[in-house]
Amino acid sequence: MSYELANRTTRQVLPGQPYPLGATLNAEGVNFALYSRNAAEVFVLLFDQGKTDPTDIIRLPHRTRFVWHAFVPGLRAGQLYGYKVRGDYRPELGLRFNEHKLLLDPYARAVSGKFHNTENLLLAYDPLSPSRDLSFDMRDNDAIAPKAIVNDDRFDWAGDNQPDIPLEKLIIYEVHLKGFTAHTSSRVAHPGTYLGFIEKIPHLLSLGINAVELLPVQEFYVDDFLLARGMTNYWGYNTIGFFAPESSYSTQRFPGCQVEEFKILVRELHRAGIEVILDVVYNHSGEGNELGPTLCFKGIDNPSYYCLTGSRHQPQRYYMNYTGCGNSLNLDSQSAIRLVMDSLRYWVEVMHVDGFRFDLASVLGRYGPEDRFHSTAFDLRTNVTVEELVRQFCQRREPGAPSPGILLGASSLDGVRARGAPALAAPAEVAQAPPAAAQADEDWNRDQHRQQRHGHQKLRSYPQPPSFGGVDQRGDEVGEDEQ
Repeated sequence: MSYELANRTTRQVLPGQPYPLGATLNAEGVNFALYSRNAAEVFVLLFDQGKTDPTDIIRLPHRTRFVWHAFVPGLRAGQLYGYKVRGDYRPELGLRFNEHKLLLDPYARAVSGKFHNTENLLLAYDPLSPSRDLSFDMRDNDAIAPKAIVNDDRFDWAGDNQPDIPLEKLIIYEVHLKGFTAHTSSRVAHPGTYLGFIEKIPHLLSLGINAVELLPVQEFYVDDFLLARGMTNYWGYNTIGFFAPESSYSTQRFPGCQVEEFKILVRELHRAGIEVILDVVYNHSGEGNELGPTLCFKGIDNPSYYCLTGSRHQPQRYYMNYTGCGNSLNLDSQSAIRLVMDSLRYWVEVMHVDGFRFDLASVLGRYGPEDRFHSTAFDLRTNVTVEELVRQFCQRREPGAPSPGILLGASSLDGVRARGAPALAAPAEVAQAPPAAAQADEDWNRDQHRQQRHGHQKLRSYPQPPSFGGVDQRGDEVGEDEQ
């Protein structure tokens, strides 16, 4: 890289808080919090619009239960940032840290643009090396990597009321947000965008529908092989930003405008009495397999986010490919399941969506090299009760998928079942959690009971990770509430 990765800033840096994760804005500045269990050091880099070199490199010196955090006074909405994470590069053991690669915040609310793997700079390895992904690429990619954007959640919802239509009365129109108005025949001012979609609400009403199911609108990655053929990923089932509305569906009026424009769309659909259901993809990410790019999770904490496998001498080099898309998110990991649940919470609370359809939902319960299935993938004991949080969730499944009892597991259905529908019990052969998951459940239950005793069981509270107690392997102190 063209600079040394070391703390370089004139800004005041305070300890901040480990939760909520992501970049959280308040009147005084921004709190940064990033989970990485295996990292040695974490840096947040700040960028000015149109500049390729960072204005500030801020080492996050504080770590609480594997969450690295700092508060930076004076930062405002619109600030561009990314992470660089230092640690071991041992792909055979699942560790793929490369401090030369700028990484997207897993909790980014908006992304500055699309990823393009120019000169293979998004790869953490040298694709020309005979060692392939075991090799190490030392080229910096700040200039080409999209940045996360600090977002201000404030928005004039104008008294938005969700339609809350009974399930049996829903008439759902499945639609691709861009494709709905992309053609000139749509005659909208902003074709292929969130705002363009609004202009066609009268048409939707004329069809007699009262709900739209939007095909993926979370930020997604377009694979290199498609771009090499002059093509794109039209459908968007390749998510890389689980909190960020797809940037290419915005008007590009200003960086991050996609958040505001998506909210405007939801508000206007609700005003017309139309519910908004999102088609969501939590079974894999856009980073592909071991030969794919390092955009986010791979470089932040690969073993915590992905299901890994390999040989006796390379036990975690490869990715379990339950999805056929190169990787599978590891929902046997508390950090991954927290990411998914926080994302769902965000789209309901902040973006006002009404429900979700889970792509390849049966994959979410698989774990381990023996391809087992357990019912704790969406065990609500790992979170504030989702029934209370998202009473209006709609749980959809693909034609030919297993029954809902198998899709998400019995313990999850109380939280995400369609309104008014009875919860379905999982078959006995899949209902038993594996020992590791059962222990995690016990730890989380203990934490939840502790929160209840202290009055912290609130709708907007963020769950704490499992207790580690005492002093962890790096000597970080833990608070009394973590014992």
